[in-house]
Amino acid sequence: MNIIAFLFAFAGVAFNVFQPVISVPASGSVFTGSMYDAFVVMANYIGKNGLPGGEGAAGAILIFMVLCLVPVVAAVQGLCALFRRGRHVRMSLFLCALVDGLVAAGIYYVSPESFSSAFFTNYIMPYAQKIPFITPAVWAVCYLLASVFAVPTSKPEPLPVNNNGPLSLKKGEVINLGKGLSKLYVGLGWTIESEQYDLDASAFVLAANDRVVRDEDFIFYGNKAHDSGAVIVGPDNRGGGSGRDDDESIDVDLTKVPAYVGKIAFVVTIHEAERRGQNFGQIRSAFIRVVDMVNEREILRYDLREKFSAETAVIAGELRRDSGNSWRFEAKGEGIEGGLVAVCRKYGVNASY
Repeated sequence: MNIIAFLFAFAGVAFNVFQPVISVPASGSVFTGSMYDAFVVMANYIGKNGLPGGEGAAGAILIFMVLCLVPVVAAVQGLCALFRRGRHVRMSLFLCALVDGLVAAGIYYVSPESFSSAFFTNYIMPYAQKIPFITPAVWAVCYLLASVFAVPTSKPEPLPVNNNGPLSLKKGEVINLGKGLSKLYVGLGWTIESEQYDLDASAFVLAANDRVVRDEDFIFYGNKAHDSGAVIVGPDNRGGGSGRDDDESIDVDLTKVPAYVGKIAFVVTIHEAERRGQNFGQIRSAFIRVVDMVNEREILRYDLREKFSAETAVIAGELRRDSGNSWRFEAKGEGIEGGLVAVCRKYGVNASY
């Protein structure tokens, strides 16, 4: 999705800066239609005549500078979307679309007689009148589509690993695991009152686009180990959980995680929940914890205190690759209706369990 956002953002920048196709220059026009040409003419004017004067000159300069800034901001945010960096990519691209949308409206509705500034009347408006209003509208559409496809990456700053004991996380918090870890044990537990409940832990080995590359990247009771050896699901516990011990577990070897993997999601689902009328509103004291197996040290624990109701699946947490062998863990606590099938659909697995 972020790749699509990047392409739309840079399509808008290309049209915005160079106008290779859509501009309609006329003979004798002040500008040929591109922001680059507009910038050159502005610089030449100021070099010869100084800053333009008149009642609307300050507004004209401000508008021009904003228009020049839009493709710069869009280019930077497009790169941020591609590399999943930055906290306000969607909002920034939306504002770029809004500015160019206002430009399109201005070209369509505003006449030169509305301004008393000679600079605005003689330089800005001739440029605006010699391109169709559809031109900035195309810029706006490109940026708007980029903002739609950009996956939000605004997350809290990661917490450091607590070497004195396990760190207790809240929903949405992120812990920076760094590069030094190799073998992890992920334990999941819960409290249920009846052995009629059958909860299962599973892992989804995902690419950077939050989708599996192939169905075999879904690790569960029917496919217990990833062929890379990076993720292995432990024995299935069909009994009632105590809320104190791990009811199910998943082993992760970070040194074996394939290069295409950007994230590993840990999920708990209720088997045959719909048929039995069960959901996570009836489950108490659910948790996920991560243990460094090399040093036999518990790194973190996340107690899911969210109030679920009709949800029959929960994404408990995610391991997310930063760069190279550096990883973070995010406490998700995201409830999903529809059970395992719905989670498979979310992550692109062709399954009907």
